[in-house]
Amino acid sequence: MLIQFKKYLRLFWAVQSAGIAKDIQLRGNFTMTLIGSLCYFYLHLISFKLIISRFRFPGWETGQLWILLFTFEIFTYLAFFFFWRGLQHTPKEIGTGTFDVLLSKPFSSRFLAFFRNCSLHNLASAIFGAIYLVFALVQY
Repeated sequence: MLIQFKKYLRLFWAVQSAGIAKDIQLRGNFTMTLIGSLCYFYLHLISFKLIISRFRFPGWETGQLWILLFTFEIFTYLAFFFFWRGLQHTPKEIGTGTFDVLLSKPFSSRFLAFFRNCSLHNLASAIFGAIYLVFALVQY
């Protein structure tokens, strides 16, 4: 079991290293997607701040609501980081027939389909969410 896990971990790291190198080659595109992802992150914070300032939630303190939001942000952006590109490209590749190459690999095709190209800009937003979560836990 541990040997199998190590094998998939090495495969995950190899695939992600290649994907990150590909993303960083297009620096302008990477920069814009990073800025866009952080804009969405901060728009969530601003809109949540507006909602909290106008409405009361019985049984919830403000700090608990912020902790809930940051936890949601972390899980959302980690899900986007791991799964979004793989799930987004799979139907198109099935339709064009390029998914057959993935099926011929000696690893699990489901594993490769889901984890083949992570979105690094979403990982940055998840890290920001984790940093803000730590601040919220310390403050409240």
